[in-house]
Amino acid sequence: MGYFEAVNTLDPVYNLVAKWVGDGAPWNIDTKHKNDNVSLELNFGAEHDTRFIEESINKDPLTETGVTIPGYVKKSVSNTPANVGARASITDTNPLRYTIESMPAKNVNVVYKYMVRQCQNIQLYC
Repeated sequence: MGYFEAVNTLDPVYNLVAKWVGDGAPWNIDTKHKNDNVSLELNFGAEHDTRFIEESINKDPLTETGVTIPGYVKKSVSNTPANVGARASITDTNPLRYTIESMPAKNVNVVYKYMVRQCQNIQLYC
C-alpha cells in the first residue's frame, strides 16, 4: 500500500483577480435595407457604423429617418448575433427601432425589411 503526503492546511491561499482592458478598436454595425420578396430581392441601401465597446447606438428603418421608398412600407427588423441589442415594442413611438445600449466586442448585422404597400385602388402612391 502506498503512502500519501498529508495536505498542509497552513499553505497560503491566493485570490487572483483579472481586469480586462480592451484594445480600443471599434466594432462594426452593418445595416441593410431590403424588400421582403426572396424571389426578387431589392436593396434599398446600406449603412456602416463603428462603435467602441460600451458605446450605445440606435438604428431605425429608412422611413423613420425621412427617406421615402415609393410603394413600400416598413415590415421587420432582425439582427445577428440575436442576443445583442433590443428591438422596441410594437407600441413604442419607433416600433422597429433597434438599440444597443452597450456595444459588445463583436460585429453586429442589422437587416430591415420592407413590404409592398397594399392598396385598395391601383395608384402610383398609396
